[in-house]
Amino acid sequence: DVVIAIDAIEHFPKKERLKSLKEMLRVSKKHIIVAGPFEITKWDKLVLKKWPKNSPTYINVKEHLDYGIPDGSEIENIFKNCRIHMIYGAHSALSYFIKLLERNLVGKVFSRSVLKLFYPIFIFIKGKSRRCYFIEKI
Repeated sequence: DVVIAIDAIEHFPKKERLKSLKEMLRVSKKHIIVAGPFEITKWDKLVLKKWPKNSPTYINVKEHLDYGIPDGSEIENIFKNCRIHMIYGAHSALSYFIKLLERNLVGKVFSRSVLKLFYPIFIFIKGKSRRCYFIEKI
C-alpha cells in the first residue's frame, strides 16, 4: 500500500535514483513517502572540512556529494501524475550540533536524555534542505 524511502535516495547515483523512484511508483498501490536532504548546506560543508574522514557522519555526507544530492524536480517529474505534498524538515544546523554533541559518550548521554525534553520545541525549527514528500497516486 505504501512505499517509504527515508534518508535513502541521496545514496544512489542519479541514474539509479531515478530508476528507484520509478520503481516506487510502480509497486505502490496508493502512497509514497520520500524524505531526506535535498541540498548540500554550509553545515554539510563544515562536516566535510572538519570532521574525521572515517566518521560515519563524514562518510554519509561525502556520499551525498559523490552521488549528487537529489533535486525536488526529480520528485516532481517522476510523480507528475500524482498529488504531491511537501513539508520541510529539521534545520540542518540543529542536526549538525546534535551530531557534534554525539561524537563522545558524555555528549551522547546529554543529547539523548536532556535534549530529548526539548524535542517538542525542536520540531518547530525548520530548514529548507530536508524535505518530506507525501505522494498520492490518483
